[in-house]
Order: sequence, then C-alpha cells, then structure tokens
Amino acid sequence: PLDASGSVVRGWWQTLEHALLALAAPAGDAGVPPRRLTADGRRLYSLVAEELLAKRPQEALPEFLQQALAAGPSWVCLLRLYMKHRRLADAAELVDKQLHAATDALSPVKAVGAGVMSSDRRSKWTPLQEFPVSLLVQLQRAMSQEADKDRSGKFLHAASELDGRLVQLGT
Repeated sequence: PLDASGSVVRGWWQTLEHALLALAAPAGDAGVPPRRLTADGRRLYSLVAEELLAKRPQEALPEFLQQALAAGPSWVCLLRLYMKHRRLADAAELVDKQLHAATDALSPVKAVGAGVMSSDRRSKWTPLQEFPVSLLVQLQRAMSQEADKDRSGKFLHAASELDGRLVQLGT
C-alpha cells in the first residue's frame, strides 16, 4: 500500500480513514478532515467505532476515529460507546479532556488559545453546551464500583481525578 511504509495493516487503516473522510465530508470537502462531524458523519464514525470496540475489546480505537468523535458535540457519542463497552479509563480520559476544554472556555484568553472562542470574541462550541450530566453521574458510579474491586488502585486514582475535575467545574 502506498504511504504505509510497506505495512498491509497500516495500509488498511489508512484506507478506512480515507473512506470515512470521503463519506463523511460535506459536498466538495472530500479528503479534508471535518472540524465537526455532521449527523450523518457522526453516525458513520460511531458505527465503525462500535464495531471495533465490540470486535477488539482490548485494543484502543485508532487515533483518527478518536479525534473525529472527540471533536465537537460528537464527544458524547464516543463517551456513550466507551461506557457501553466498559472502557471506563478511556471514558474518564475523554471526560477529563472535555472538562479541561470547558474550563479553558471560561477564561477568554484561554478560550481563544483552545479554539473555543474566535479572536473577535465570538463564542464557538464548548463541551459545556448540552453537557451530559447524567452520563457523568453514571460514569462516577461505575468508576467507584470498579475502584472497590480493583486492587491496583488504578481506578481509585482515576475516580478521584474525575471527582476533582467535576468539583472544580462546579465551583
């Protein structure tokens, strides 16, 4: 495969990425990564992510899928998929990134740098819009339950970080 350094597997992943870009892009923008997915694009990417999470439960989603679904309002779809497939660490990491972007949006200087506000001070989308509070409560409960079972302390640390971020956002 071209541009895959001779790796067939890498070539297949690139083929999938290019096909998704072509199918999800608005007319005339084929091959250009969308800044935010349309409803059809979100559905297409989420179906691919759902299939990969179901068939390869121990492997991370490819970066291009994570990035496309984590950008804009479609991050909630990715959060739901992670929770459905009990990928609690991935879900917590996604929430942490979104909460970080949300707190940046509260500061005008940081908001411009984070891309949630244009330089002329017009607000762009932020994770605080349509924030999935009920999903966060479910994630907190699931992480607390896992922390009780987990002897390594990995989930306890992640659960306390999530709690801290949520408290920080509420103040």
